[in-house]
Amino acid sequence: MPALLIGQVKHDYDFYKTRYPNENIICKRKFENIKLTVIKDSVSIVCTNERNNLVLDDNGALYNKDYVYEDYFVKSNIEEAYSLVPNGKKMKRFPVKDIKISSSVSEGIFFDDEITKSVFYEGLIKGAETFIKYTDQYKEPRFFGSFFFQSGIPVDESGVSLECPKDMEISFELLNADTFHIVFSQTETAKSKIYNWKAEKVLPFSNSYSDQVPSRYYVPHIIFRIKSYTAANGKRIDLLNEVKDLFKWQSGFISTIDKEVHKQLKFTVDSLTKNASTEQEKIKAIFSFVQDNIKYLAIEDKLGGFIPRQASDILKHKYGDCKDIANLTNTLMTIAGINSHLTWIGTRDKPYACSKFPSPMCFNHMIVYIKTQSGEGYFLDGTGKHQAWYFPTSMIQGKEGLIGIDSTHFEVLKVPEIPMEKNTRFDSIHIAINDKILNGTQLTRFSGFPKEGLDRNLDNLKNDDLADFIRTRFATGNNKISVAQASTQNQKDREKPTEVMFNFTLPSYIQRLDKEIFINMNISKPVADEYDFSNQRKIPIEHDFKHVHATTVSLDIPAGGKITYLPKDAQFQKEHYGFSIHYKVVGQKIIMERKIYINELLIDATEMNEFSNMLKQLKQNYSETISINLP
Repeated sequence: MPALLIGQVKHDYDFYKTRYPNENIICKRKFENIKLTVIKDSVSIVCTNERNNLVLDDNGALYNKDYVYEDYFVKSNIEEAYSLVPNGKKMKRFPVKDIKISSSVSEGIFFDDEITKSVFYEGLIKGAETFIKYTDQYKEPRFFGSFFFQSGIPVDESGVSLECPKDMEISFELLNADTFHIVFSQTETAKSKIYNWKAEKVLPFSNSYSDQVPSRYYVPHIIFRIKSYTAANGKRIDLLNEVKDLFKWQSGFISTIDKEVHKQLKFTVDSLTKNASTEQEKIKAIFSFVQDNIKYLAIEDKLGGFIPRQASDILKHKYGDCKDIANLTNTLMTIAGINSHLTWIGTRDKPYACSKFPSPMCFNHMIVYIKTQSGEGYFLDGTGKHQAWYFPTSMIQGKEGLIGIDSTHFEVLKVPEIPMEKNTRFDSIHIAINDKILNGTQLTRFSGFPKEGLDRNLDNLKNDDLADFIRTRFATGNNKISVAQASTQNQKDREKPTEVMFNFTLPSYIQRLDKEIFINMNISKPVADEYDFSNQRKIPIEHDFKHVHATTVSLDIPAGGKITYLPKDAQFQKEHYGFSIHYKVVGQKIIMERKIYINELLIDATEMNEFSNMLKQLKQNYSETISINLP
């Protein structure tokens, strides 16, 4: 492979620097090409991958490693890998000798059958290049696939081509490419159809925001699926033509499990429901048992990543992955006479819907759907340990579930997004002035998903850590705050709001000038500084859930004190987010009532400026202080 001319290096480098003037770009990709070849008779897919990187400065040695992955369904073979290193006026070639193979095992908590092949390049200095070519062979054509045009470094040329038999029907969708120039072409040979996509001068994608959505929501990419093909005998085979084809394949993984009811399962159900007089009490008893007693342990080993283990084994061993926990939940519910069904679903990491694009890539999770005798439907996710049985986990809100009614019938339903009014935090704070010190009491009540998150954190605390946790989590006043008599209530009751109570003392909080004192009643200042809008942010913001944070602060007016300034009320009211702050005097008290709400799971680029303006106004109002003249 010829070396890149110095002039070309400078030209390409300048191109990216004009668009990223503050970034230190130390490596870029000359090209990344993938060729997908679909072979009809066996419906196998061979994917040929090529990547060529160029080091732009002396720190490029940081890019001396490449990765190739394989698992039970995809076998990878590294055909060629080397580095080209400047040597005078020539380039010296160093074939890769060091390839390390490792498994994905993490401290016994997570296991899957994925193998990582780490490729190490030699001698990388400024002007060096790396090249790798490898093939992926798919055992299961339904797992093919997707291609991303962007990476974490600039790419001169990014492309993918797909070649398939003429009588094979392929479906593809180009996503997140509205402002992205991708050239598409289609050609034919005597036996094949060839599709090509190509992009040039591709800027790096950003993953620097902690609150951003997964990259699949904003990085330009293509998703593919094989809809149908003609077998050697001339018969038309539907692979992923419709949702029913996807369900037929997925349901095959659960067709052999739990054919007989194990006596221990029946005994468990009888024990759990013996005092239950209603259907809801039965559901609650069974689901709470699963939440309390079955530990989540991800095990993705070959077909074990798709086939749930027997419910009796999960009950015996007390652990399992999402499919195992779902299967145990479903089996126990069914024994109890509950209308219950296993359900395939994708978490919010997956921006795909099986009703629009029926493919296994829509799913990475399994839950249970139940329909009560009164006709209400609920999505039960046993991997969540703290939510009430009628709440889904936050990570599946708004996602489509593929519900297996029986071996041939299914239903596609969307998990509801829990309204913000059910996800609340309410702070009730009373403060009093004692010379230069502010003393206070606080009661905070959490419900819905805020309660679930709090309870999860409290579970990991020791009793003597509660005061420290409050100091950091509640961000009350300033870092000099001292907390006493901290306690909680209803932490173990999934259906009641969790309450946190404590007393606090705030030194150095009151400002005094002669006989006039100044106090900011915004003891806490949530939301305003929780987002990053650097670099003219366009990447959508993701919220775990919609929610309302309401606060009431009551201040005792010192005896004989006269209010000399009370801030004006403020508000910013939009459908998806907003706040209101209201001050009033009631007897010898000043009361501030504040409400902040987020009524959207995802804030996209079109709303970014307005949302940022709301936060700026909120922050400005946080600086308001009242003033009282003392006698």
